[in-house]
Amino acid sequence: MTDAILFEFGHEATLGKIKNDFVNEILVNGDFEINPLTSNLFHYTENWFRVFALYNHNYGKFSYRVGLSVEHTNLDVNLITTNDRTKSNYTNFNPSASFEYVFSDTKSLSFAYRRGLQRVGYPRLNPFELRISESTSFVGNKDLLPFYSNSFELSLLNGNQESKFILNPTLYYRNYHDIWQNVTFENGEIINGVPKLITTPKNIGNLNFAGIELLSTYTPNDWLSFDSTIDLRYVTQNGIYEYTDSNNQVVVLDFDNANFGGLAKVNTSISLKNELKFQALVQYNFPSEAAYSKREGYVFMNASASKDIFNKQATLSFIASDVFNSNRTKRTRTPSDDAISYIDFQWKQQSFLLSLTWRFNQSKKELDIKFDNNDEKVNN
Repeated sequence: MTDAILFEFGHEATLGKIKNDFVNEILVNGDFEINPLTSNLFHYTENWFRVFALYNHNYGKFSYRVGLSVEHTNLDVNLITTNDRTKSNYTNFNPSASFEYVFSDTKSLSFAYRRGLQRVGYPRLNPFELRISESTSFVGNKDLLPFYSNSFELSLLNGNQESKFILNPTLYYRNYHDIWQNVTFENGEIINGVPKLITTPKNIGNLNFAGIELLSTYTPNDWLSFDSTIDLRYVTQNGIYEYTDSNNQVVVLDFDNANFGGLAKVNTSISLKNELKFQALVQYNFPSEAAYSKREGYVFMNASASKDIFNKQATLSFIASDVFNSNRTKRTRTPSDDAISYIDFQWKQQSFLLSLTWRFNQSKKELDIKFDNNDEKVNN
């Protein structure tokens, strides 16, 4: 029985500053003048520092790992045009722990816990009005706070690298506290008889994920393999936001909601004897529904082909990203009884890449194309 102890510690820091100078000029008496209502000089500074320590202890078939990171963040949000400045500082402690028991060479059980932090970024903090249309605008929230997460996972590993079939089921529960929720409301201004709508992020309520993730690998022979993922989750959300509309009536937005979601994907790899290799990923994202929005389900495919040439001195590759141009998030939002919006969003454009790699005085390194296009975990 072996007994091994490992202690790790370290630190990291990120320092950054962004300047955004947006100028809108209007014609006044034949001369262009800056319109202060639609111009914006914005300075944003973000500095964060982190120290962490990890303790690992292996004792025979049982091992555990505990850790703690301490992070301190300084933010300076300075809207110079309107002399509106906000400084904030916060420190958070993020513990983590994992435990594993090995039953045999092919079976092990593990449990893990981690507390995390999602920092606020520049686009959500910028309080300058971004006009989408004459009566619709997005405004950042300079008082927006980070949100925290707690993640629990129980995993079973059944197989090893020599197994033809490997199955790794994971039960998980994730909680996000004071999440960012885009809120749309009337600001009291009437434009051509239509109430103006403002959308801004707020810290509202909690979001919870409870689900199961099934990771599997099937390798029937040395030239064909399949990797698949099935992620099924039950999502619940809560939170209340109140505002006064243009008729001086109090409107209550209730974000309480529960629904099922998830994704399924399979990655196929084929390696032929003539140094020709194919890969293809097909992924389906289940539809989801929140209190005031619905997202359609969608499926997309990525593919690649490569071949070694000139006695393995070079590799010719072709990569197709989003083959059918279908990796798009289509969402319908109904922030009120009188407003509805449609969103068709695409993270990456469809692309095709043909490349030739020539190796000078070095051997080939095996490379698998990684097709990872998951949505954010907090986005249902």
